[in-house]
Amino acid sequence: MALIMNDYRPTNMAGTIRRHERREHAHSRISGSTPYPSVASLVRRMEDPNRGQDALSEFYNSDALFGFAIGAAADIRERVARRVQQQGQDRIVGDPQIHRLLMLGVFDWTGDDIFRGGQNFPSLAFLYSCVLGNSLLKRIERSDAEVRLQIYRSTLD
Repeated sequence: MALIMNDYRPTNMAGTIRRHERREHAHSRISGSTPYPSVASLVRRMEDPNRGQDALSEFYNSDALFGFAIGAAADIRERVARRVQQQGQDRIVGDPQIHRLLMLGVFDWTGDDIFRGGQNFPSLAFLYSCVLGNSLLKRIERSDAEVRLQIYRSTLD
């Protein structure tokens, strides 16, 4: 993990995820007596393998979205690693267009991709769509794996 001025650069991936909210909150969103968690703790939680179970309830919305984007980047990295492992097995692994769209949504645009001379993309709405798309894709992948397992088991009977 690389956290530079509250922007996140995932290990072994090109791109930066920008934290849109720059102010520091004094207390948790759900409890006024609990201190606000650090950005570093947010990153650690979203890099953890159990990140999909964490609703980040104590974080304010913009920080929760930042965290979910970090989790989406970790999911993308894992999906790419699986794709590399499964190459050569005479089947198509993953959907390259979905992968590209997720990459467009989660990472900041740079260079010639910057829209209209300097607007910083992705916007919060764009980032939200990417995180939602990643969550739906994970559900589809889990359901697909369950169906494949059921089909496999039925062939053994």
